[in-house]
Amino acid sequence: MAIIDTQGYELEVLIGFEDKINNFKFLIVEFSNYEGYIGQVTYTQLNNFLNDANFSWFHKLKMLKKS
Repeated sequence: MAIIDTQGYELEVLIGFEDKINNFKFLIVEFSNYEGYIGQVTYTQLNNFLNDANFSWFHKLKMLKKS
């Protein structure tokens, strides 16, 4: 299992170990569906990359926002 929380650079990290990604059964990737950082990865980009690597979503948590 790999846990990735890199403040918008999750896709770059995944690409960096793409040749070893299939050594993992599970990936936990924290990302935001709104732009909190300029140029951060989008859900679509992550989804496409993970689908191409034969991963599927097990569970998605809704983002909680401080009031």
